[in-house]
Amino acid sequence: MSITIRHNRTEGTLVFGTAKGDGAAPALKSAGFRPSRNLPEGAFWYLPHSRDKAAQRRRITETADALRTHGFDVEIDIDDTTPGRSFAEAEEERYEQAAQRADRYGTYASNAAGRTQAHEQAYRAMAEQWPPGQPLISDAARRSHARMMAADERAQSEGRKASHWSSRADTAARYQSARQDIPTTLRRIKKLEAQQRQLERELEGRVELLSKNAAPPEGAVRLEDTPWGTAYRLVPVGDHRARLEADLFQVTRTLAYWRDHVAHAEQEGAKVWSAKDFVKGDFVRIHGTWVEVLRVNPKSLTVPWAHLWVGQRVYTRADAEASQRGRRPDGRLYTDLLPYDKVTARASAEDIRRRFPDRDMP
Repeated sequence: MSITIRHNRTEGTLVFGTAKGDGAAPALKSAGFRPSRNLPEGAFWYLPHSRDKAAQRRRITETADALRTHGFDVEIDIDDTTPGRSFAEAEEERYEQAAQRADRYGTYASNAAGRTQAHEQAYRAMAEQWPPGQPLISDAARRSHARMMAADERAQSEGRKASHWSSRADTAARYQSARQDIPTTLRRIKKLEAQQRQLERELEGRVELLSKNAAPPEGAVRLEDTPWGTAYRLVPVGDHRARLEADLFQVTRTLAYWRDHVAHAEQEGAKVWSAKDFVKGDFVRIHGTWVEVLRVNPKSLTVPWAHLWVGQRVYTRADAEASQRGRRPDGRLYTDLLPYDKVTARASAEDIRRRFPDRDMP
């Protein structure tokens, strides 16, 4: 039997040519593949989280080798140089799947709650007929008592199932709002920007110094001769470069999507904090505490060390200077950096004086 492991960025990694009971399942399961009936025609196994990404070539190769040891002919078909679907399309599909999960888990929770109620009613009906302190003096009594306790155990078991599925349904229902949360999105943008810079550096190629007699690799760009050898920029070529370009294309599209989301949220009234919103001496609210800003940086605020102010209403620079734990051995204050995506509110020193008149403010 011939099996094909196929990967592209739109569909992910799929396995074609298997059949129920043909012996391929153990090797595929051990490699992390899962079965599904919601796949393109001819496919029954897929690799989770493989869509919109480059192929996991090592895992695919190892899976193919494992299948071959079971007597299968295996072909590998990989195209991860062609960009996949748009990020907006992928994101919309994720939201639809989350909504479907919420409905499905809600149904599970409702069914379990109904069974819980039925078992509880059965338990109470039997308990009402069981006099308090009644000894188990006969086989019939012991059987009756066992049935009553079994009903109670089933009620508790179904209650736990109802709670579990209700929690899962709530989590799925919150998926879209949690994913589109602005502070979360800002942190995601930072990671994507770092990925974008990394990919750009890889495409540009690293510089290496080779001996003057060494043959440069394919794609190497000669830069200059030095007393220690010749400097080359090793630019990626071929499929490797195409994969990097496809990765960069997808990261760039993803960045554009989330930046547009933040811009739209700002137009709708959401606040995105930045350095222009603060000056030294302002206060920022962190986990319910108003903390004085010691310095305003391009990407963060410098505030007193968090261990000093947790649980307090207001914490100032003077409080940090007066604390024996607040200074380093060289006399400088211990500080923390607060990224702007962690900011929840701002107040001026005058605002804090009016709000907390009992505090002795400088």
